[in-house]
Amino acid sequence: MEEIIPGIFRIKVPMPNPEAFMGYNNAYLVRDDRGTLLLDPGFNNDRAFQHLEKSLGEIGVSFRDITHIFVSHVHSDHYGLVLRLKKLSGARLYLHRLEKDLITARFVETEMLLKQTIEAFGINGVPPAELPELEDVVYNRSKRYMSKPVFPDVMLEGGEEICTGRFTFRVVWSPGHSPGQICLYEPAQKLLLSGDHILPNITPNIGLYPESGANPIGDFIGSLKEIQELDVDLILPGHEDPFRGLKERIDFLMRHHDKRNRNIIDALQPEAGTAYQVAARIPWLTNEGGCAWTALSAIDKRLAMFETLAHLEFLCSRGILEKFRNNGSVYFRLS
Repeated sequence: MEEIIPGIFRIKVPMPNPEAFMGYNNAYLVRDDRGTLLLDPGFNNDRAFQHLEKSLGEIGVSFRDITHIFVSHVHSDHYGLVLRLKKLSGARLYLHRLEKDLITARFVETEMLLKQTIEAFGINGVPPAELPELEDVVYNRSKRYMSKPVFPDVMLEGGEEICTGRFTFRVVWSPGHSPGQICLYEPAQKLLLSGDHILPNITPNIGLYPESGANPIGDFIGSLKEIQELDVDLILPGHEDPFRGLKERIDFLMRHHDKRNRNIIDALQPEAGTAYQVAARIPWLTNEGGCAWTALSAIDKRLAMFETLAHLEFLCSRGILEKFRNNGSVYFRLS
């Protein structure tokens, strides 16, 4: 636990898979005159719960003191502990309205979403020989990352202001990584609590999943441009460490996705391809020296294929590509 500025604390909540995101996600506690706000409490397991409880105690806060629970998006490493905390605190839960639909898809109608995901593998060209391994990944992740559903008390649109006393946070709707991802902006302190929208080193996965919006890359780029206009000194991300240099980081992310678009266009010069085929033709893990497609794990292939699909749909929306069906699969080609 560390105090970022007086009244705002960062708590590193452990994740069940220590190899991911440095083994923790960041929860943020705002302790103020008119309320205590907790953002992104963390993963739903006993280790995370006990660590959060201990850290709050070091600050001098109990669960009963929490009045507002905000969740940047409903991925389990941010949303998982919400039900436990609501029962203990009675706090109101704040989420973007689009994340409410994801709660239903991910944690209520789970079997339907799993079926849609498996179908998406076939439609987007995954070879039959690789389907069983990818199906195992999907089902195992679903079991591992399952959270008990709890719906918001307050549904956000973006633009709302929440005053806790000394601090007034503006809700910034930031779709891309998740349709209803939000950031919290405190203009007087020039602070941005960015969730997974902007991280200091990791490039957030922007994939076109069955539960995603229609054009997540377009959404992500648009929301980056909006956030780039904010006067921000310090970014408090959902993973890794707080950092400065918002505009430079956004410039990097924009260049990254522009380069990915160019990679995809080049990969389609010789012939049309499915999302899976295109993903296999372009470079991955370039920040780590690059990795051959065949060397990627099944989890990474899943992420890569859905991210490639998001870029393909973005390029279709710009009129650069077009898609067509052949033998039950969706193919893309240059317009």
